[in-house]
Amino acid sequence: PLGHPFAPVVARPMTKKAQNTIDPILDRLASVLAASTDTATLVRPLLELMEHLTGLDSVYLTRIDWSNQVQTIMFTRNCHELVIPEGLEVPLEHTLCRRAIEEQHFFEPDVPTYWADAHLAIDMGIQTYLSAPVRLADEEIFGTLCALGANSTEISPSTQRIVQLFANLIAHQIDRERLITHLQADNRAIGELAMTDALTGLPNRYSLRRALKRELANVRRMDQVLHLAFIDLDQFKEINDRHGHDAGDQFLRAIADALRNGLREGAAGMSLSHSVFQKTRQLLRMKRPSLHDSVI
Repeated sequence: PLGHPFAPVVARPMTKKAQNTIDPILDRLASVLAASTDTATLVRPLLELMEHLTGLDSVYLTRIDWSNQVQTIMFTRNCHELVIPEGLEVPLEHTLCRRAIEEQHFFEPDVPTYWADAHLAIDMGIQTYLSAPVRLADEEIFGTLCALGANSTEISPSTQRIVQLFANLIAHQIDRERLITHLQADNRAIGELAMTDALTGLPNRYSLRRALKRELANVRRMDQVLHLAFIDLDQFKEINDRHGHDAGDQFLRAIADALRNGLREGAAGMSLSHSVFQKTRQLLRMKRPSLHDSVI
């Protein structure tokens, strides 16, 4: 399928002239793919290649916000008098891309005749239109890869297929970046769950051990003192027995909120169990604190 960047292509005989034209493009494409690290570093060289292939005035990548029906120009390369600025937002209903997607008509060398009611495009002086949908793995159309010309220009079917290949490569990169973003978010969430008490949202025993190891090393190195305080919630079981576990949970969350709101800078509140809380504070530049100084 066209939506896959490595879709099989039926081999056709290629003339020597065509081979001489395509070889430098393939060499350049290989170097672009090897050097690209994100969407921007992939798209901009592809736009340069696309301009060289088509000879059209402006080539660009768009993103379509289907919910708000807005199309935005993300990256562009303007080579002649027809200039499309980056960041331009256009109502989707006024764009040639919407018509092309709906009609599955992605190349037109005579826009004023074929789309006579496309007033915005005609007013801009667009004569030739070429695009390829950027279709993601979930079949969402992310946007379009487009080329515009102020003059009527014929684009060969083989060039159109190469432009679609570029669009597929961009879609593959966007899918990859989205997957990495989701994995990073999942890893952060898992890390927070591993270090946090689910009921109170306070750091748990495992987090305490890591924090203590780090802080003890700091205070030893800087000749400081680390104070710990344990809070035992007396008769907490009676709350559960008399009012139920939901009330007990609500009570613990209230205690946790009070700890968070009442701690000074440099202090940390943690949950060791459902009836014992612990707080730490690093007291800077203190070698022999008095008893009242150590009370938190």
